[in-house]
Amino acid sequence: MIPAYGTASTVVSGALAGSASAATATASVTLPQGPSALQATTTYTVTVASLRDEAMREKLSRLAQNEQVETIEVTVALQGGARAKLITGSGKSFEVPYAQLSAIGFRS
Repeated sequence: MIPAYGTASTVVSGALAGSASAATATASVTLPQGPSALQATTTYTVTVASLRDEAMREKLSRLAQNEQVETIEVTVALQGGARAKLITGSGKSFEVPYAQLSAIGFRS
């Protein structure tokens, strides 16, 4: 939350509740008096092994300098579109636009 006056604040929700295909989380924020901008972002992680798609693993590897990708962190914000971070087994991370993942057939 970004108030017109004062400092911005960040609120993190609790754990997700529900299933992998339909989960919810709740967060509470107190808005100050006066104008404020509320920005929402969600990040979730996809474990590549759960995809069970060897061709997709190979395509992801090409986006990560030919390293094996272990997880993908997908971040979606109200503005700026979705983006992703590929995290390899060696701990390296590679930021890519989500559109680039979509272009190779990735669906989360």
